[in-house]
Amino acid sequence: MNEKFIPPKRFKLPNSYGPTGSDKLKAKLEKNKENIKKMLLSVIEIIDVLILEEKKEKALDEKSKTLFGELEKIQGKLEKILSQNKVYPMELASGKAELGHCEIIETVEREDKDEDEIVQVLKKGYFWEGKVLRVASVVTVKNKEAKNGKSNRN
Repeated sequence: MNEKFIPPKRFKLPNSYGPTGSDKLKAKLEKNKENIKKMLLSVIEIIDVLILEEKKEKALDEKSKTLFGELEKIQGKLEKILSQNKVYPMELASGKAELGHCEIIETVEREDKDEDEIVQVLKKGYFWEGKVLRVASVVTVKNKEAKNGKSNRN
């Protein structure tokens, strides 16, 4: 009786090396989440463009102002879509650039402001499901005294 046991064809040995159904489902969910993230970032980019155009509106004639009124409605609808998908704009309550939440695009000297204080938000940052979806692009204060290692406050 030196024969090897061969399981019947209906019996399948477990494959410990290949992905399980659960692993495949997790991978598919992650891919879907990445696709949703890309779509949400695209919506945010459209809102950025609308905000820039809104700033230009002041110097336009009535016909153009009507067009911008329609663009504001589109912006509102896009912001509603983001809200429905649990995407919320960042509130930078401290008024200073926060690590992981801000990208400093430019610095300016302002003796009347504290070091690293945000003086302008170029693009809003957003959270999605409690995590940073996009960091805010900001301009902050960087005074000469602080660059030399000295404090600009007494």
